[in-house]
Amino acid sequence: MSIRESIIAEIRLLSLPSEQLAYEQSLTQSGHAPSELIDGFCSDLYNPKNEELISSFSKDELKELAHLYGIMVEASQENSQSVASMLKSPTWRRVIELAKELYSFYERQGT
Repeated sequence: MSIRESIIAEIRLLSLPSEQLAYEQSLTQSGHAPSELIDGFCSDLYNPKNEELISSFSKDELKELAHLYGIMVEASQENSQSVASMLKSPTWRRVIELAKELYSFYERQGT
């Protein structure tokens, strides 16, 4: 899977609270779902200096990814104990709303 496909898949997950709850349920042995959701994008995928990332997205798309990153970093400061508590956070609701907008854009583009 390309970096573009991976990021779009992660944005899809971030846009769907039901999928986030299901993801938390899938972590049966270990893992802290709120941290994993944030790290999946912020640590594992988004690196604004990565050449593959830069060449895979337009300038405007990169700005939107940076915006998403910023809100997610802000949400990470809340230290939610569960996805359910995270979903109640106004900051995380902003993450979801932006992710919905971004994912809708990528769906319309066919990417």
